[in-house]
Amino acid sequence: GDTFSVGNYKVLLSNFIFQKEDGSFLNIKNAYGYLSFANGIKSVKVEGIPEGKYKSIAFEVGLDSAINHGDFAQWPATHPLNPVLTGMHWEWKTGYIFHIFEGGFMDNGKVSSFSFHVAQDKNVYKYVFVNDFTVASNVTAEFNAQADSYFSSFINLSLKTDGSFSHSDDVDPLMMKFRGNMQDAFDLVSVK
Repeated sequence: GDTFSVGNYKVLLSNFIFQKEDGSFLNIKNAYGYLSFANGIKSVKVEGIPEGKYKSIAFEVGLDSAINHGDFAQWPATHPLNPVLTGMHWEWKTGYIFHIFEGGFMDNGKVSSFSFHVAQDKNVYKYVFVNDFTVASNVTAEFNAQADSYFSSFINLSLKTDGSFSHSDDVDPLMMKFRGNMQDAFDLVSVK
């Protein structure tokens, strides 16, 4: 029942895995993606996928621990993990922000703001999408982001009564609710 608008929606993607027709898995090493819907960055290019038939696509929102806590200065200016490009690294806290979801909502007739920053190794979230497809040369997988799912997918989360601010504290019931609803944050539309 909340009325909200999204102003800042950013995501770091990693660990792209493609399941082949024979059931084996192809893990694309060192491939990372950065999405920023407000800034018009809505696609990620993953290279090194051999031609063939595949059964599924998987990726993670977040980073493995070594990269998350590694030297962020190693990444070139246009790399998805460069914090100057993305603004998704905490200087005051070790590691990256994996997912930023911010905006405004109506609270008793007034506009208030919400801010969810998903971080820490324990909050990496894996998505798996089953869909038979063939890689011949260039293939595009199209996904939709479902902003409303963060509030009602499995757990009802009300910005008015549960809270509107979480930055992934060690003990954080609000982040647990938010993260619990991340399962439906992305839908696979097509692979062609």
